[in-house]
Amino acid sequence: MEAFLSASKVWGQLLTGNGIDEDYVQPTVDYVAKKQDEELLIEIHSLKKEQIKRLRAYLKALRQLEELEAI
Repeated sequence: MEAFLSASKVWGQLLTGNGIDEDYVQPTVDYVAKKQDEELLIEIHSLKKEQIKRLRAYLKALRQLEELEAI
């Protein structure tokens, strides 16, 4: 369950940008979920432990790449 919540948090950050960028500014309009967002969340919720581990590893590698690009 903890992994599920963690994955949900990560995807929420990816969807909104909140907590990812230091320069993040709260949007002035409320975010309205789209059909694609709902489908993505359903797909995330159905991930198995191994898939969640791979997703986390992918996200970690992606962050490292973004840090290297910032240099």
